[in-house]
Amino acid sequence: MIHFLKQHYFWLKTFFQVWGAIAAVFSFCIVTFFSGNHDYLYLRYGMSLNSGVWEGRLTQFLFPWLVSGNQILPVINMLSAFAFYAAAAVLTAKWYGWGEHKKGGLLFALLIVLNPHIVSQIYYTYTILSIGCWHLLAVSGVVLLYDGFQKNKPVNTSEIVECVNVT
Repeated sequence: MIHFLKQHYFWLKTFFQVWGAIAAVFSFCIVTFFSGNHDYLYLRYGMSLNSGVWEGRLTQFLFPWLVSGNQILPVINMLSAFAFYAAAAVLTAKWYGWGEHKKGGLLFALLIVLNPHIVSQIYYTYTILSIGCWHLLAVSGVVLLYDGFQKNKPVNTSEIVECVNVT
């Protein structure tokens, strides 16, 4: 554990700096939620897993439903989503190699998370946890695929071709 912390100290420190920055900049969303938001029904009664299906959002409530048992917890949801955004931004900065430039990684990650588009995603408190989680999963998937291709491990496609050509 100590070895892991020493090895990844720069990126852990960058993560907490980015998370603190995004939480400070968008804290108005956390603070003003209770002074008037239209999501009170979800807050009071919870949400069912199929609530977003009629809109075509099949996974809209999947992650909060698994984590909090279909309850909306505004402050925890916002801070958790900010952590997902920060982790995705820091992972992207690390993947692009900005770690060699100590402040470059921090500035790159801040550039990603502090853009005005985030406001449109954090407006709905009941979906922000899923949106943040999917950002992190998408970046993680790209990094894992890239690392897999870089290790020159060829994908055995013969089994896939045999399955497709079965008559």
